[in-house]
Amino acid sequence: MIRCRVCGRHVCSDDFDHSINACKACSATLCQVCRERLAIGHCAKCGRLVCRRDSVRVGLSRYCIDCARELGLVSEVKNK
Repeated sequence: MIRCRVCGRHVCSDDFDHSINACKACSATLCQVCRERLAIGHCAKCGRLVCRRDSVRVGLSRYCIDCARELGLVSEVKNK
């Protein structure tokens, strides 16, 4: 049994993604910007999974920090 660094569950080796040290359930739902935190939605422009910290909400839409910068929604780089 291996413990997931994200959710803390104990899973067998078959259900563990060794490359990111997380269970496969968490691996499939991690933010595609930071690969550290669980995603809360998709970027409205590029479709990547994003966490709250690496995204910007505009109205009902959410944009990854890269697309938000490209669209002029943020002016400076967020620190991770």
